[in-house]
Amino acid sequence: RQAARAAAAAQSRGEWSLAVSLWQRALASADQIPADTAPFPEAANLVETYGNQLKNAQASLQAASALQGLTTTLGNLCGASATPCTLEEVGGQVQVRLPGQYAQTLRRALTLPAPDGTVGITHQISPDLQTFINQLTTVSHQINRPVAIYDSQGNPVARYRPDLGGFARN
Repeated sequence: RQAARAAAAAQSRGEWSLAVSLWQRALASADQIPADTAPFPEAANLVETYGNQLKNAQASLQAASALQGLTTTLGNLCGASATPCTLEEVGGQVQVRLPGQYAQTLRRALTLPAPDGTVGITHQISPDLQTFINQLTTVSHQINRPVAIYDSQGNPVARYRPDLGGFARN
């Protein structure tokens, strides 16, 4: 139970690697209770609870790692720009703000929406911006959440929706 308390505390601080490790330890400890002993029924409930917490922590660790990769890509894209790129999570959606030159280029490169609402990208973007788009779509699928792109003034540019497998105009 001590490992479970420590895991919950690590989770509340967003320390996902530590939380995963501690939930694994708590699960292994609860799983070692012999079936023919008095504490077994309680231990069986703990195994289920700890297993669910472990899955949640693993999913959060994967999402945090994916977002860190996108943050690095944004840093590389906007490193020389006077206007920094930003990334934040708001209401289950990832929001990215791009400097004007990148936002305008992306806005111009988007095609007209298809019948399903998705839009494609023409070949008129720089290799750096293409790398960013590739990373953004990969992350969106990994965390199974949409990623919205805004310009530096907060105007919507596009939104990548993993459920559609493409960009949608906002």
